[in-house]
Amino acid sequence: MNIKKILNLNNIEIKIMNILKNGSSTSKKLSIKLKKDVSIINRYLNDLISKGLVYKISKCCTPNKGRYYIYSLKSKKDLKSFEKSKINEIKTEIDKFLKSFYN
Repeated sequence: MNIKKILNLNNIEIKIMNILKNGSSTSKKLSIKLKKDVSIINRYLNDLISKGLVYKISKCCTPNKGRYYIYSLKSKKDLKSFEKSKINEIKTEIDKFLKSFYN
């Protein structure tokens, strides 16, 4: 079974996660590394946050910039917890399907 399908991840989200496993980053730095517009990267980051795989911390302020965000991959413990909840969701959906299918 393809993990990308199970978690509903696309190639860019996988690439973002691979970069973040080596350390936190800003969306601007990610956009440069991935050669994508920062608005696109922000959309993918927000999707990863909503899926529970990434979190952001607000930082303030540098002389040349206002507030900005640092993005990080969730801890291995948090990702394991996420994995268990996803497995339970899938199991529940399969059980529902089989029950309705055979009734």
